[in-house]
Amino acid sequence: MGNGAAVPSKESRQIAAVDHAPATKNQNIGGLARLADAKGKFMNTKGRREALRASKQIKGTNFIKELYHRLDPSIALPSAVDITGEIQIAIKYNREEKLLLLKVIKARELVPRDVIGYSDPYAVIQIIPDRYNEGNKKTKKKLRTLNPIFQEIFSFTLEEDDILETKICVDVYDHDLVGSDDFLGQAVVDISSLNLLNELTYTEWFMLQQQTDFSLTGEVDVSLYHELDTLFVTIHKVKDLLFCDSNECSTYISIHIPFTNQSRNTKIVNSCLDPEYEETFQFDVSADDLFHRTIIMHIYRITDGDEKHIGNVNVNLKRHSSGQPSRNWYRVVDMRNTARERTRLGESVVAQEFREAMFAHTLYHCPSFMFQDDKTGKKVYSVTCRQASSSSKMVLVNGAPFR
Repeated sequence: MGNGAAVPSKESRQIAAVDHAPATKNQNIGGLARLADAKGKFMNTKGRREALRASKQIKGTNFIKELYHRLDPSIALPSAVDITGEIQIAIKYNREEKLLLLKVIKARELVPRDVIGYSDPYAVIQIIPDRYNEGNKKTKKKLRTLNPIFQEIFSFTLEEDDILETKICVDVYDHDLVGSDDFLGQAVVDISSLNLLNELTYTEWFMLQQQTDFSLTGEVDVSLYHELDTLFVTIHKVKDLLFCDSNECSTYISIHIPFTNQSRNTKIVNSCLDPEYEETFQFDVSADDLFHRTIIMHIYRITDGDEKHIGNVNVNLKRHSSGQPSRNWYRVVDMRNTARERTRLGESVVAQEFREAMFAHTLYHCPSFMFQDDKTGKKVYSVTCRQASSSSKMVLVNGAPFR
């Protein structure tokens, strides 16, 4: 994916076209070797440009395109916790009484926690930050259902000036008679994104996710610059990290570009709250890939010999332009609820892998049997991406696709 850009290895992602006709062992090995060689040549910028220009003129292109089009790149990354479902919430701001009104309406498609395939759900609501110590508020529990209907209204004191810095957190639990209640999911509503001052009622479905640690603090000062298939990332400094009462405390940052093998670590700085680095790192990222890439930073704290992960920074490169330097402060967050963002990125990267493999096949006529003139009889072709758990198949009868 550009000069030296890291690409999933042959072991981690294999995309191969297979003829269902009998073949000898040596023929199979030779075909795989030619495919690997074609894919390797294609990974340099010149090879990709040649393929893009020439693919429309090469016999067999439409067939290859159709085969790859049938692949489904919509892979979902595994989640560490089994969370499903949504919750419907209505929100309104009463400007005269300075109250935020929230109605928990219902939830649907919750995870079954009981052995009989149901849950006994209830919702816990909190305002963040809780400026007036109003505490958590709770709905009544609903028995033996995965689609509970609550229809309960709660209110929180909220000054108009504080709306932009306020979130509502709704946790859903399964009530257990014995032991602790099971977590079913969390919805976090950033009310700054809603125009509450018009005093209209906003009703929406919110997807349930894993729990977020709202105690995380801090920001990272980062500069970005991209040119000639190289991304330069400069970590300047960090400020306002979580307080640490240890006398021996140090911090470092691990920088990673997901779905590549590229990872870099800063030096370890003997500071807990405001470490300074001024270090620049290079990553192989082509201009074509830049739009799809995200930088993930993991911040680690070493205290009395123990290493602990204390938060992440997520830098989306979608709006970053090659040749244009930028410098911004990025907030330290809990990224356990960004699985859907990673999934979106994964889909994009795998889809790009599919496109590049398709052009490589076309440009280098590999495997050769797909580009032969013989169009008689019935042939079955398939293409598989093991990493994406995705495959497609085409049946040709006398050279025409059979649907």
